[in-house]
Amino acid sequence: MLSRKVKLKSLYVFMTMILLLGLLHPGLVFAAGSANTEEDNAEETPVEEIEESVEAEAPEETEGSTEDIEESFEAEESVEEVAEPAETEENVEESVESVETGENTEEAAESDGTEEKTEEAELQPTVFEVNTVLDITEETEGLVTISVDTTSDVEITSLKWLEGNRTVEDFDGAGHGIDLETASFTVEENGTYTVYASNAKGVEAVSTIMVDNIVEPDPEPEIDFDLYVEPGTISEWDSARRGVQIFAYDLPPNAEVQLIIPGTDIDMMLIANSDGNLGGNLTFEAAAGTYSVTLTLGDVSKTADIVVQSNEDYYTYTLESSVHTEKEVITESEATAEFLTVTGRDFPSMEYIDIILNGDHIETIEGGGFIFSHDLDISQLPIGTHTVEFVHPAGSGEASFTIVPDEQGTFPPAGTYEGKTHQTIAGGIEFDEPSEYEVALTVDENGILTQFETEYFWFCSAPGEGGTSSFSITAETPITADQPFEIKIGSNTLTGTVHADGTASGTGYVGSECGASIFEWSAELDGAVDPEPQPEEFEVELTPDTTEETEGAVTITVTTTSDVELTSLKWLAGDRTAEDFVDAGNEIDLETMTFTVEENGIYTIYALNADGVVTLSTIEINNITDSGDGDGTDPGDGDGTDPGDGDGTDPGDGDGTDPGDGDGTDPGDGDGTDPGDGDGTDPGDGDGTDPGDGDGTDPGDGDGTDPGDGDGTDPGDGDGTDPGDGDGTDPGDGDDSDSEDNTLPYTSTHLFSLLAIGTAILFIGLALLMFRRKQNA
Repeated sequence: MLSRKVKLKSLYVFMTMILLLGLLHPGLVFAAGSANTEEDNAEETPVEEIEESVEAEAPEETEGSTEDIEESFEAEESVEEVAEPAETEENVEESVESVETGENTEEAAESDGTEEKTEEAELQPTVFEVNTVLDITEETEGLVTISVDTTSDVEITSLKWLEGNRTVEDFDGAGHGIDLETASFTVEENGTYTVYASNAKGVEAVSTIMVDNIVEPDPEPEIDFDLYVEPGTISEWDSARRGVQIFAYDLPPNAEVQLIIPGTDIDMMLIANSDGNLGGNLTFEAAAGTYSVTLTLGDVSKTADIVVQSNEDYYTYTLESSVHTEKEVITESEATAEFLTVTGRDFPSMEYIDIILNGDHIETIEGGGFIFSHDLDISQLPIGTHTVEFVHPAGSGEASFTIVPDEQGTFPPAGTYEGKTHQTIAGGIEFDEPSEYEVALTVDENGILTQFETEYFWFCSAPGEGGTSSFSITAETPITADQPFEIKIGSNTLTGTVHADGTASGTGYVGSECGASIFEWSAELDGAVDPEPQPEEFEVELTPDTTEETEGAVTITVTTTSDVELTSLKWLAGDRTAEDFVDAGNEIDLETMTFTVEENGIYTIYALNADGVVTLSTIEINNITDSGDGDGTDPGDGDGTDPGDGDGTDPGDGDGTDPGDGDGTDPGDGDGTDPGDGDGTDPGDGDGTDPGDGDGTDPGDGDGTDPGDGDGTDPGDGDGTDPGDGDGTDPGDGDDSDSEDNTLPYTSTHLFSLLAIGTAILFIGLALLMFRRKQNA
């Protein structure tokens, strides 16, 4: 039983705690009120659980406990007899620890010898095995990787290997370390290898593995091959055309070798065939000298020398070579339809001949000999005279041929031309003394060659006979002045040119079994030569498609009085001369004969006809206008694109000359579109000069349309200057329309409730304290 004094002190302490709780509660409530509702709920749950726990742990009161408490107040001297708590927190922890370690438990007391032996057995290290595996079991010329694995139930701390059959003791301070992550190592030779492993418990184990699949690679075969070059001596000409033959034998099959000729641009890779042989032709540019052909395979190289001689030293002879074309005069249509056969005579036999056309090398052919021919492609050649050459260091020749238009041109002077022939070749033999014969030809008024008459000397070397024969050609052949012609009749061929000045010349060719007879001829017109007619001048007329004012381009049509075809038509801006059109000018289509211009000005037209006559003509264009083009360069045109011109046709230009355009730049025009002009005709412009317009920009006008002007005539504008307007924005105006001014946020209601509870607890504590004191008194 507690004494009365102790009971009083306990009650005093309890009331003091209640008082302190009342004092502290508002502060705790204020802190709690700042948190959200979810956090309040989360915090309230554990508090309730704690209170329930405390109530559960409190000892149940027995009957008569109240009397015992009252009696305890009278026994204050017995305070020292209050007993110590039966269990403290430390006692509980010691009790738990005692249970966990098995101390003072029945099971610990009943342990027998069998369990002790089991524990001792469990403490003994477990033996494990080491397993090794080869990454490859087939024969290999490379390394072999050995992978290591163990059956240890704890971590492996060391892996090593040694050659041979070893024991654990052999690895004491020795052995090649094995990476614990990869758990593998490589070996290069066959043999027995021992692997050592130890784990975290100190258990050691070894295992051996036999490697016998590493084989030695086959030795590289000894390289020895032969190299030959033919011919050993060659000319500069042939080294670049015929070339040399290179042979190599006894190479490894399909071997890749390097071929080099120092001093030249030859440096290439070649591949032998499956039999180990190599052969081919090689051409190269080289000056006279000795060159070493080098063939290399790996570290082995073989060489063979080539001697290149100059053309002068190699070809010790010179031939009288010649070249002839099947035709000397070819029409344009013939040139595009067929090849031209070119024949060479007396060239070196079986040699390489360069073909040169108009100075350009086009191809090299293998041929030569006493006579050979080649078909030449002339389809891309223009009208004019061209030269073809057959070239070899020991003999060369050339011939000319002319491509002419299909149509006849200017006629030569009509009449009979007389002259002589000059013959040096008969029967294919060239004579020292030439033969001469009279020649005559006739050209009519239409430029037609109607007759050619002369004689020639023939000769047959076999019987040693010769004589004179007639050479006559009667043909209706149109010819053009100063342009070559060719007439072929049987084995006879006549070529020549009749000039506009009344002269003519050419060649006659007669074929026979005894050999060709060739003569040159020349003649002049019998009588006076009519003066060459001069080309007629012509005029150029230019006509625009319109002479009225136009906003678009003007098309100009060109017409001429030329009797012959125009070959060129151009135009340039400005007044120009013929020299200005040299490599310049805008081309005019010769079919449409029109062109267009987009600007006013003077234009010059250049016209050239087939007779070479040039005519210039000019035209001035001044009817292209830009009215209404919107470029703002035409004041007063009324298109509204010229601001500031004052014509009143440009609304919105801001020049103030367009009343009623609504751009607000014409004050006083009365159209109401000029805010701020003060004429009072612009309601809503906001310049405050239009009272009663209702735009709210005229404070004090009393029309009630100007919120915030403070004139009190705008109820509901929210400026707080309109008492009694009921918009709730005028505090203290007494119209009770501002009730929402006292609305508190949601969190304030919760806080207020908590503060009220705290205050109530405080008052209860104070009341209990005063009651206790009163009883004591």
